[in-house]
Amino acid sequence: MVRFNFSINIYGRIPHITAMNPLKIVFVLTFVTLVNGYAIAQKDSLVELENTFPAQYYGRQGVKVGFSGGKHMFGEISWYAEEVVHFAGWPMFNGPGIHIGSEFGYVDKLIVAPKIGTRIHIALPQVGLSFLWYSDLKGGYAPTLRPEIGIGIAHQFELLYAYNWDFVNENLNSINSHMLTFRFNLTILERRKYIDDSDNHSSWKSVL
Repeated sequence: MVRFNFSINIYGRIPHITAMNPLKIVFVLTFVTLVNGYAIAQKDSLVELENTFPAQYYGRQGVKVGFSGGKHMFGEISWYAEEVVHFAGWPMFNGPGIHIGSEFGYVDKLIVAPKIGTRIHIALPQVGLSFLWYSDLKGGYAPTLRPEIGIGIAHQFELLYAYNWDFVNENLNSINSHMLTFRFNLTILERRKYIDDSDNHSSWKSVL
């Protein structure tokens, strides 16, 4: 059993530390390592693919909206920024991008969860990782790490399985452990980019 000692007193109470299963720690560290390695490998391979296929590179920003279903239902809205690679006019590779926003739900009381996350996908497979701070705005809170895996379609749609690991939980029992998540990405700003960074100073243009 792995244990951590906390000496910080938040909201005047000693936080309840969720049991640290070593398998969960190994899983999360492995997941982060694989995501990082995958992103680096894909970035390197794009240079070679550019010489073989007609590729276009875009920077995109927009709004991400979605909902998650498990024991409880939650909605979400975020702002995202990503790089997307098109082959023959079709978005095939994206990421690693970043999104910042919040989730929200009502389970006997209002629950909000500011979040920051990242995702990458190629063709259909997609993986992501987010950090959330669940709160009931009345002293209950749960900082949570969430790995996700599923599919991304045409840069716009995401369907994912997600697992919430609330490694600290203070009087907040309204969080899903396992869930299915659906998201829609609405691109608002876009600019053309190139793999050799020759067009880094092109201006953003609205696509709405």
